[in-house]
Amino acid sequence: MQKIVYIIAVTIGLGWSISSCGSESEQSPVEVKNDSNQQENQAEPPTEIVQEEKQIKWYDGEVPTDADKLNLLSDFMSGKRDFDFYAVFTEPFWNFFFFGNQVLFHAADFEVPEVWPLEYPFTDDENEQALSFMRNGEFWQMKVTKEPGTDGMSNIEYPYSVKMDLFEGGGATSLVKEKDPY
Repeated sequence: MQKIVYIIAVTIGLGWSISSCGSESEQSPVEVKNDSNQQENQAEPPTEIVQEEKQIKWYDGEVPTDADKLNLLSDFMSGKRDFDFYAVFTEPFWNFFFFGNQVLFHAADFEVPEVWPLEYPFTDDENEQALSFMRNGEFWQMKVTKEPGTDGMSNIEYPYSVKMDLFEGGGATSLVKEKDPY
């Protein structure tokens, strides 16, 4: 019985499709009657504009270009792109943005930031963790602790303290800015 219903539905559908093929006249809109008034059944243009998600293309092992690194830094600093964790140090003026299994490292005297693979990604489930990566053949490790931290210059109190060798700084999972004193 199901086969017969299916065959009839396909036949009717094909017949309708074939009869509409080759017709050069425009089809008039179908009118749908509501209880109160009549409306034309026309397709409306989409109201939402969907922006294309920027992909970080070097996840597949490709080397990022300088423009890619600068755009990524700009997106992190402006809040256009999410990151897992960031750390700030003053004297030296260093910023680290941890995202996935990578870290973007920017220093005040860099023209272009550097991107390095992480040994293990950041997780905010731990009270204390070490974020490790290799930079130019040298092992770097940052100790991250869930306790208030500071960058040493501003009045910002960060939810994490970070330490790297003799340097101490602050860190957070989202951008922390100084509060307006007024």
